[in-house]
Amino acid sequence: MANENSIKFECCHCGQSIEAPAEMRGMEVKCPSCGKQVTVRGMISPAEVAELKKWVKEEKAQELRGLADNFSLVAKGILILYFIAATFTAIAATVGNVSDASWLLYVGGAAVGASAWCYLVAQIIYIRAALEKQRELPTK
Repeated sequence: MANENSIKFECCHCGQSIEAPAEMRGMEVKCPSCGKQVTVRGMISPAEVAELKKWVKEEKAQELRGLADNFSLVAKGILILYFIAATFTAIAATVGNVSDASWLLYVGGAAVGASAWCYLVAQIIYIRAALEKQRELPTK
């Protein structure tokens, strides 16, 4: 009879029920019925299940935060490139080399819009990461 310090499992070759000490989980043993090598496997304790769930949730949240960081970086990069272009265009207009800089308004509007969308996506992903960390994983 299996107690809390032992694992009861079946041989993957012949189906024989085998009992082994819990400390042997993951080790190879010889099946008493068919004589073939089997790995001692058994149920994971509730504490181990909770720890695994916590780890999986943290990994998923960390992955989502990394994705959100990338979107934030893209948003900042777009704005920085736009402001650099605007600065050079303003300097060129001041010197007199550019007669019409109205195109900069269109490019600026597109840059600000694209940056805002990237920033919005980043914020949505940050929220999802926070919710993912709190969400209960399904159990079988």
